[in-house]
Amino acid sequence: MKQTEKLTIYVDPCCNVLYASFYLYGIRKLYGKNSIKFTSAYFDKFKHNGRIVPIVIARGNELSRVVIDFGDVDYIDTHGIAWCDHYAKVNINSEIECAHPEKLFSIGPSFAIRVFSKLETVLLVLSNFYKGRKRIQRARYFFGEYRAQMNRHDLSAYHNDKPSDDSNVFFASSLWKLEPETNRFRANFINACKKLKGIHFTGGFSPRKHNDVPGFESLTIEKRIDFDEYLELTKSSLTTFSTPAVGKCHGWKIGEFLAMRKAILSTPLMRELPSPLLDGVHIVYTDGSEADIAQKVELLRSDPALRRKIEQNGLAYFNEWLQPEKVVSQIFARAFSKSEAALK
Repeated sequence: MKQTEKLTIYVDPCCNVLYASFYLYGIRKLYGKNSIKFTSAYFDKFKHNGRIVPIVIARGNELSRVVIDFGDVDYIDTHGIAWCDHYAKVNINSEIECAHPEKLFSIGPSFAIRVFSKLETVLLVLSNFYKGRKRIQRARYFFGEYRAQMNRHDLSAYHNDKPSDDSNVFFASSLWKLEPETNRFRANFINACKKLKGIHFTGGFSPRKHNDVPGFESLTIEKRIDFDEYLELTKSSLTTFSTPAVGKCHGWKIGEFLAMRKAILSTPLMRELPSPLLDGVHIVYTDGSEADIAQKVELLRSDPALRRKIEQNGLAYFNEWLQPEKVVSQIFARAFSKSEAALK
């Protein structure tokens, strides 16, 4: 399927626009902003669960039904996979049986980005709320996701031409009430960096509204860091840290860090990827203990050639497998692959 041919992409107006933004961005970049048509015509049986976006792709008289599942959980939407021709999922658990395994494939981690201008956002949220009003269960949440999309940045904001600073580490993250292992690994990273000689650490855990995850008070900062500042501090940091988050998912951070050309230190990933992130090539893996984290941070500091190699390879991985246009292109190539001999 050629990217220049005319397609019409019908999208469920009830979708979670913040989480779907990565893919809507890719569609608009490849096929133009007028290629997306929000309509309930094909999607009346879908309930708005905030984890998937069903899409119908029209090429002439041909139609292909696609589900993009960006949910944190490894659950596969039973109605969605029965309805679609192809089911693209961020967090695939290979140990869970699937009713239609031939439809399922991995698209790797993504993150929210700004897609629509302020005027487009206002017009779309009003129009899509009207179109999906019979299926939208939480109106306040629906409107909030459009507002949150406006607070994100264009993908170009993740471009990084800064050299990493071998004496500074920045890391800021959330505490999760139901994810004690994630909290512990993140705390181990913060503590390890604070104790390393020659390292100046900035950041910590963002405060929770109700302070309902005790035990991390000494590692919690006074207020959330502004997103612009977060990006700039991350870009110059010696390294960054990632660990599976809610439901052992690929969090947004790993996608963001790859896009920002960072040398990532990570505990082992628990969900499938479209292609492996190799230890010492694209990423550095740790067992999550404070001692091992300290050793790996020191390795990245003492070996700038290794650090630069991982930074460049990580960015190359993002550009090949995770960039919005590439993900959309891979999904849409499957959509009509049965009639495209070149794609077999």
